[in-house]
Amino acid sequence: MSFCFQFESCFLLTKVKHAICQDFVCVGYLFLPVLNNHYLKQFVMKRNNRIIGFLFVALFVCSLSVMASGKSTFVDDYKISSKENFEPSKTYQQSWEITYGESKRPVQVLLRETKKGEEYIIRTNYFEVKYVNTEKGFGARSMKAGEMLVPENLNAQVIDSNRLNSQEIISMSRVDREKALGLIAGFLPELVNDQYKNILN
Repeated sequence: MSFCFQFESCFLLTKVKHAICQDFVCVGYLFLPVLNNHYLKQFVMKRNNRIIGFLFVALFVCSLSVMASGKSTFVDDYKISSKENFEPSKTYQQSWEITYGESKRPVQVLLRETKKGEEYIIRTNYFEVKYVNTEKGFGARSMKAGEMLVPENLNAQVIDSNRLNSQEIISMSRVDREKALGLIAGFLPELVNDQYKNILN
């Protein structure tokens, strides 16, 4: 009797332990899909953002290729005009448009006054650069990544970095705004790689 009682007690204890373990496993399985769904959503969102970014750049590159193959002669005649309906702000105090040839896509020029002088932000759908005008002179500079609206990869493909460096000093002294705009209009096309220069037209 004593042996049978001990055997049954051990058997019941084992079943209780087994049941408790099963409960923990069930609870684990209940929470596991929640955790998996959370991380899965994060993974999918990051992947989708990368895909969208890639497609965005690819779309612009394709449009550039079509435009580059469609024309062969760049028209360097230009017209500078004040941008209509421009409202000055703390960031940009004035704006102009440079139109090359008969282009329907004028280049936007935004004036930003700084403690050191002036910055002329050059903005298009395909590239961005800036020209600085200080007591040390007038010349071209690359835009900071945080200031750019155009994707960096696209900007790097359109702008010739060597030519950008060569325009770092165009004038050894500060120039007035009218001359600055004329210099920008004259020198800007040289920054664009030859196969993409027609995007200015």
